[in-house]
Amino acid sequence: MNIINIKKTGNNKLEISWIKVSDQDGYRVYRASEYNGTYTLVKDTKDDKFIDNVSIGNGYYYKIKSYKKEDGKVILSHFSLIKRGGINANGVPASIPATKIGSLKINGKQVIIVSVDKANNTTANVSFYSKDKNGQWILDFSTIGYIGKNGIGKTKEGDNKTPIGLFNFTAAFGVASKPGNAKVPYVKVNETHWLVSDSNSKYYNRFVSTSKSKDGYSQTQEVVKDWDSSYGEQLYNYPKAYKYSLILNYNPGNVPHKGSAIFLHCYTNNKYTAGCVAIPESKMKYLLQKLDVNSQNKIAASIIIDTADNILSY
Repeated sequence: MNIINIKKTGNNKLEISWIKVSDQDGYRVYRASEYNGTYTLVKDTKDDKFIDNVSIGNGYYYKIKSYKKEDGKVILSHFSLIKRGGINANGVPASIPATKIGSLKINGKQVIIVSVDKANNTTANVSFYSKDKNGQWILDFSTIGYIGKNGIGKTKEGDNKTPIGLFNFTAAFGVASKPGNAKVPYVKVNETHWLVSDSNSKYYNRFVSTSKSKDGYSQTQEVVKDWDSSYGEQLYNYPKAYKYSLILNYNPGNVPHKGSAIFLHCYTNNKYTAGCVAIPESKMKYLLQKLDVNSQNKIAASIIIDTADNILSY
């Protein structure tokens, strides 16, 4: 048996329905917030539908099992196929169907897509796609994210815009320890770690440390501080936003005044950022646990940021 339909049935309600099986006594509905996440039992019912209360803007994944009772025992069927449902927030585009991701000119088996309806919006759809063992793209999760105060289209330092384009990740770091099972190289930052935003510094737009680094990551070598502290981010001082974070390779030539310190990081209750992309902490942690590395032990995933109309042109 399989889920037949998932539809919106209220402001924050989804109706999950299926066709009853004649010789079965009940049905158990399981839900997860990621395709490959942990599925939790949310309903045990004799009906052919279930109404679930959900958060607007997030995607949910459902699967069901029917069961039969015999001699005081419960005999469970196999899980159904997984089906996704969700309610889009106003002004936020829907996730791109996973079947269309194969048309993108990207390397690797994982991509994060940040899409907005309009270039001046501050709220985005952030979706993580990966290839399954059969080489098929799946939508692993989607969530609401927040971008620059002035939208997308960054051109200079301090314009409060998030850059447009296709990017890789240069490093993963966090104030918290590396999440369990994460494969990516990771720096647990302390008071010596900086991302320099002073255009007069020779370390502009670089991830550095002011003391001998013991984290084994080449981009955090010891440097002598030559920047104005008011134009640099001492990462340790942002324990909520940078509990878990990824650095985008925006402005890889470190061109002065072009922009710096563009991260994918944790949401902090602000409805916009200074140019980064912010998502819920649980999603950031999950990403770090799921991202692959390549043969050079570097993060293999890509990220695309643009309006929804332009995403499939990459």
